Amino acid sequence: MMRLLTPADTDAWFHLRLSALADSPHSFYVALEEERSRGIAEWRKRFDKPTTEGFVVGSFDGAQLVGNVGVFRDDGAQGQHKAMIWGVYVAPGHRRQGWGVAMLREAMAQARRVGIEKLLLGVDATNAPARAAYEAVGFREYGLERDCFRVSGVPVDEVLMDLRLVD
Repeated sequence: MMRLLTPADTDAWFHLRLSALADSPHSFYVALEEERSRGIAEWRKRFDKPTTEGFVVGSFDGAQLVGNVGVFRDDGAQGQHKAMIWGVYVAPGHRRQGWGVAMLREAMAQARRVGIEKLLLGVDATNAPARAAYEAVGFREYGLERDCFRVSGVPVDEVLMDLRLVD
């Protein structure tokens, strides 16, 4: 089952988030210890905001949250037509089963419902499965940011991708 996460899902989401950062540090701009120190309180506030500003789609296997895709809308008056995909993660035992693509499609549908016309994302240039999932739903590469961030001092290059949701 897939649905938008609410403040009631914050604990489960934060646990999954910390697992994601530990499991795949090259896939996330934020480090595990940084997220731990920031804590859960800030996220409770974010999940309580209107979906027109941003949202997180969660995938559940029964009652267990096993994946998520975040969408954060540009808050500038001239950039309201676009949003960033962030924090995409599928727990290891659920990968390569279509969860990621299904969540992306749901995030795209929700984005359209709130008037978002364009989605942007960055993905680790070495993460071929993630890039394939993004391409499968229509994202296309438009650039490369070399040394986007560093994990334990090692540079991570990010492929920049976008997708128009309206013609």
